[in-house]
Amino acid sequence: MDLQTQRLMMGAAGAGDDPVYVEDVYWGQTRKGSGTYDSTYGTQIDLAGEGGMVIVKARSYANYQVFDTERGNNKHIYTDSPNQEGTTSNSLSFGSSGYTLGNTASSNNFNNSSLYYNDYVFRKCKGFFDIQVYSSGSSNTSGSIGNPNFKVFHDLGCKPGMIWIKRTNGSSSWWVWHKGDGTGTYAYEGNLNGTGSLDQAGPLPRADVTDTYIKFAQGGGSFNDPHTYVAYFFADGDDTDAQVFGEDKDKPLLKMGTYTGNGVTPSISGGMGPSVNVGFEPQFLLIKKVTGTGNMWIFVDDANAGGGGYYTSIQSFLAFNETSNLSTSNVAMYDATGFTIQGSSSHFNTNGATYTYFAIRRPDPHVAKPVEDNVDLFTVDDGTAQGYFETNNKFNVDFAWTKRPASSEKWSMLGRKWQRKAWSTDSTGSEANWATDNSNYVFNLRSYQFGGTSLATTSRIAYMWRRSECFNVFTYRSTGDSNWAVPHGLTTTPRMIWIKPYTRLGGSPEPMNESSTFVFHYYSGVSNGSRAYSTLAGGNEFVDDGSQARKFGPTWPNTTNFYLGNGAEVNRGGSNKEYYVAMVWSDKTGFQKVNYYTGNGSSSKTVTTGFQPRMIMIKCASHGSTDWLVFDTKHGITNGGNERPIALNRANPDTYWTSQDWIDVSSTGFELKTSDGLVNGSSRRYVYLACA
Repeated sequence: MDLQTQRLMMGAAGAGDDPVYVEDVYWGQTRKGSGTYDSTYGTQIDLAGEGGMVIVKARSYANYQVFDTERGNNKHIYTDSPNQEGTTSNSLSFGSSGYTLGNTASSNNFNNSSLYYNDYVFRKCKGFFDIQVYSSGSSNTSGSIGNPNFKVFHDLGCKPGMIWIKRTNGSSSWWVWHKGDGTGTYAYEGNLNGTGSLDQAGPLPRADVTDTYIKFAQGGGSFNDPHTYVAYFFADGDDTDAQVFGEDKDKPLLKMGTYTGNGVTPSISGGMGPSVNVGFEPQFLLIKKVTGTGNMWIFVDDANAGGGGYYTSIQSFLAFNETSNLSTSNVAMYDATGFTIQGSSSHFNTNGATYTYFAIRRPDPHVAKPVEDNVDLFTVDDGTAQGYFETNNKFNVDFAWTKRPASSEKWSMLGRKWQRKAWSTDSTGSEANWATDNSNYVFNLRSYQFGGTSLATTSRIAYMWRRSECFNVFTYRSTGDSNWAVPHGLTTTPRMIWIKPYTRLGGSPEPMNESSTFVFHYYSGVSNGSRAYSTLAGGNEFVDDGSQARKFGPTWPNTTNFYLGNGAEVNRGGSNKEYYVAMVWSDKTGFQKVNYYTGNGSSSKTVTTGFQPRMIMIKCASHGSTDWLVFDTKHGITNGGNERPIALNRANPDTYWTSQDWIDVSSTGFELKTSDGLVNGSSRRYVYLACA
């Protein structure tokens, strides 16, 4: 049996294996260096057993270092340099749960205690990623380097959409092969460490890239004896053999292609950059211009607030061919099906120019690990002296409420999509930066932690969510259309929706401005209920929006979309289009409940959720202006004792409310222990959100 046949059989093997999810094979984070031997990062990705690659970049210093299991611990090459492979003792090693950083504090490249870093992990897996180290005569090759028909075999089990190749035993530029638009005779090629154009007639013709090997058309340059090479293969998500992820084992994680720039910067006149449909929302996006020189291999990702929409001080990007600092610019906004280019830079949007892209899918409900424990979805924690909130080693935070309960300091609503900026639920105005640098506020500061030195203090509490099948947070740009269908990204119908204006285009954009957060609740009980809304800042009762349903409606939400009217607060049209943040919650049995109850005006009212809540938010929907009260076990729910709630619509400290026995929790729900009209007035309707 020849090697090619063996590899084909290997590719077919494993069809009955357990599902593989995006968290099993890819992970990106921002962290601060420790300067000492560090704990293992990378969630539960088995690099030692399965093999893979780790890319490390200091956000403000030095090179991108590439480590991989095939070349061994501590061996690195730079994406921004042609230099040969180097070895730094005690730098990075691979384990069964990710990777471990060494204690060479003098190296700024990977673990200096004064620097922040971005790390990116790719695990070897069929349909996703593979690594091959080779030379002439290697068992994974056929023929001799430099001669026609030289082949390098791979274990992707599908066609690669992108390949990176680097000589390791001497100085030589990186070569990158990219599938392009899938229609040409030749793929695009270029140097990852350079800014030149992508040649369409290089040594890797498209016809000789298959699901088992690549075949070189010629030698010369990087492809000659007697040298050793490493090749990184990324799967082509358009190949059906790469669509093997998620619970149903039928989804891709990668997508490569091209788009044509239009040179348009978003404006109040309605202009937009090109939109690209990749079939999913990305979490990582790499872009390179095909023609011309001086154009970088830039990328945006969730660790850098990538894909959050238009605001110049928020979105950041890095470039694989540069040692430069993290830069800020409007690059791309992600949506449920792809991305829209947000600026007119030559690096990503020259009018008429062709660009290649490489996108990695976010852990949406179709490819993410199922929620199996309540701490996989939501947690509540108070801060530490070290300046972070913990999530019990279960998830990276996507969205958080935080407040100092004993202080009149405002609430802050914080999200990965708009890092360093926050808005308050108790105010209609815009909020200032938490910080203008990385030291005070970053998501993923360390594995499963959230916060920063001035944010996560011991006197503050945070309520933290992960994007999942029952919670999502995302940005969108308004259309001004009535009854506009907005994909919500959940697997069931959303029961509560928050919307906040994010930034207006033109002039001097300022995020989170102009108006309150508008709330739809499925069980508000108002006639024409899909049109009913309230606001967080005012605490008003839920009211019908009228026959035009200018905010929510007139169509009820369903398992795919919710619907907006053309009210400026949620969907401004005309010449003043805006970006908005949407937060959506739905039910998940045993984990989260969005529902209502009717008060009985007594000292005992039982509400069944099907689980023991850790956090309960309650709002009277039917009567007057009342507070959005929050109770939680961390802040003080004490069965049989007294509690003080805090209210989302006020900056007041918890002492504003009477200390009394407000609420008890049980294994199946909660019991109201008071007749206070804020939570249990007779015949009043109350809406709530409860999280286990």
